[in-house]
Amino acid sequence: MINGIKLLLLVLLLLTTFATACFAMGVHSQETYVLAGGETHDGDLLVSCRKVVIEGTVLGDVYAFAENLEINGKILGDLITFSRNTEISGEVAGDIRAFTHHLTIDGHVSRNVTLFAQYFDLAQPGEIGGNILAFTETVDLAGRLGKEINGAISEVRITGEIGRGSTMLHVGKLHIEPSAKINGDLHYTSPHEAAIAPGAQIAGEVSFHRAQPEPEEKPSYWPLFLTTASLISTLLIWLAIRYLFPQALFAIHRTLDEKRVGTLGVGLLLLLAAPMLILVLLVTLVGIPVAVTLAAVLGILLYVAKIFVGSWAGIRLVDRLQLPISPLLAELIGVLGVSLLSGLPFVGWLLAAVIWTLFLGAAAAAVRRTNRPVL
Repeated sequence: MINGIKLLLLVLLLLTTFATACFAMGVHSQETYVLAGGETHDGDLLVSCRKVVIEGTVLGDVYAFAENLEINGKILGDLITFSRNTEISGEVAGDIRAFTHHLTIDGHVSRNVTLFAQYFDLAQPGEIGGNILAFTETVDLAGRLGKEINGAISEVRITGEIGRGSTMLHVGKLHIEPSAKINGDLHYTSPHEAAIAPGAQIAGEVSFHRAQPEPEEKPSYWPLFLTTASLISTLLIWLAIRYLFPQALFAIHRTLDEKRVGTLGVGLLLLLAAPMLILVLLVTLVGIPVAVTLAAVLGILLYVAKIFVGSWAGIRLVDRLQLPISPLLAELIGVLGVSLLSGLPFVGWLLAAVIWTLFLGAAAAAVRRTNRPVL
């Protein structure tokens, strides 16, 4: 148990300097990661640093955590990015899932784009083969979109082309310029009717549902910032554990697979007994340092519980649905899903209690198995 605690403390210490290091299925110490033109990365690429530049070719998915991300080369898989500024001038053969402040696409994306952003610009001659699902402040569509755009957006300006499909928007302001061409239907909900300039082409049906105008006040992005920061820190800790201490992660997974009922019982006992023990130790002067240490350790364990249980849940879910997804992506889905669900009111606390119980029970069982004498 003490060794496990030391490893967790070491992970947290490493994460304080993680922002200045790069990781791309291997550790890099420089602040900038560059895949030069003519170079090929075989397999998935995971990189975390201040600046990421991809000029070459990636034969797999790209997971990027950066302040600035530039894609000038080619990605044959998906792009999942958590970055401040993302610029795509090259080609992405799969999907894009972006959590970014500013996303600009003037290259080619073969499939779909899902984004949470402040500003999105599909510039000329940018092209997206599939559809867009956007939750953003501002969208400027000047390039070509193969299908439809859906989502909740404060302001949309369309000067390019939208393909066939049923575009459904909840929008504050919608501007359709003379050069715009919409080949399908347009359904939107807004406090104001769209400003459709003469010359704009809309082939399908246009339907407008008036929404009640929201009070004029400056939006607060602080909750979104806190949520994003929490998700990023959780993912970084997961990656550190996943690649630095995979045996500990897999030991918890194996225990959860083998002893779910017993794990719940032991975990619930530990979850209830640990706070009581801390309170008892705080009563005595000698026990205060031990109580403080135990409280810190318990806090760390409860925080990483969603990572261990979430990664296990992601793998089990993918196996049950028989989806052709790599284990790494399955773990990512599980950790993200558990982190987001844990933030829900009331339900999140119930889910967190179950996660803590499962993890503490599995950790106790794994420690017992590790220290079991060999006969």
